[in-house]
Amino acid sequence: MIGLIALLMGAAWPAHISVPAKLIAGTITSDDYPPGALSRNASGVTMVRLTITTQGRAIGCSVHRSSGDAELDAKTCFVATYRMRFSPALGHDGKPVPMAAILPVRWEIDPAVAPGPSNPE
Repeated sequence: MIGLIALLMGAAWPAHISVPAKLIAGTITSDDYPPGALSRNASGVTMVRLTITTQGRAIGCSVHRSSGDAELDAKTCFVATYRMRFSPALGHDGKPVPMAAILPVRWEIDPAVAPGPSNPE
């Protein structure tokens, strides 16, 4: 099982932002679990830093805090930049403005689908 543990995090939004960006489309699913990470039983939380453009796209993804597995970290950035869409942040004038944000993603393997020894018949 894989899930977002928070939409976007930030202790305080910059003064020029009145409404922060919000995730509106695109998720990470079980199908996204990298096969190598799955076979290693790798899991953890990847925190990536994104810039959300005025069009609601994530660009400039970098790992803010690693899950401990490079494949999980890379997949998080790939999905964030190619699949996720955001409502853009709004400035005090109501117009879209770019915004930096931290996106945490928890990677967990569902025990029901975890790789293991095959059962003899």
